[in-house]
Amino acid sequence: MSADFPLASPVQPSLGGSPVFRTDNGGDTWTGLGSGLRTNGVRAFAIDPAAPDTVYAAGELGGVFKSTDAGATWVPTGSEISYWQVNALAVAGGTSTVYAATQAGIYRSTDGGATWAFVLSGWGTALVASTESPSAVYAGLGGNGFPVGVFKSVDGGDTWSDTGLPDPVSAVAISGSRLYAATWTGVSTSLSE
Repeated sequence: MSADFPLASPVQPSLGGSPVFRTDNGGDTWTGLGSGLRTNGVRAFAIDPAAPDTVYAAGELGGVFKSTDAGATWVPTGSEISYWQVNALAVAGGTSTVYAATQAGIYRSTDGGATWAFVLSGWGTALVASTESPSAVYAGLGGNGFPVGVFKSVDGGDTWSDTGLPDPVSAVAISGSRLYAATWTGVSTSLSE
């Protein structure tokens, strides 16, 4: 190791500046954010729809970080998932419930990230919380020896059911009662929640 080639670790601050940026004017200018955000490759964001200044971010390793001042400062959340790569985050509107899709499965926090509990096994790749029902959440699973498809919970993550989509999922989105899932073979849609 030398000064020209510093040791890089996924849990140290970004080497070249800010790991996240924010614009308040539609993209005309960007502000680098990162005070306290100790990760190099931010992979996931979620904004609390009931409190838009509350933002969650996660990266390669290091767990989930939370900001309550629109990203100006960040603090780490509970350490239960700090060793897993987090691929997606979702916040259930009007609650303190946050979901994290990791390499080990889906984790849930019911206290704004202070603690995390494992709720679904699988290679978690995508998450979306229903905008119409805060207890409904959908998780995309991507394989690697685990089940694949979209799994649905209508009780805030206590129980899960397979929706029957037979492909590894890379992204999910919801609009009203319409759910979309991007898979390795295309995009699917469902009209039922």
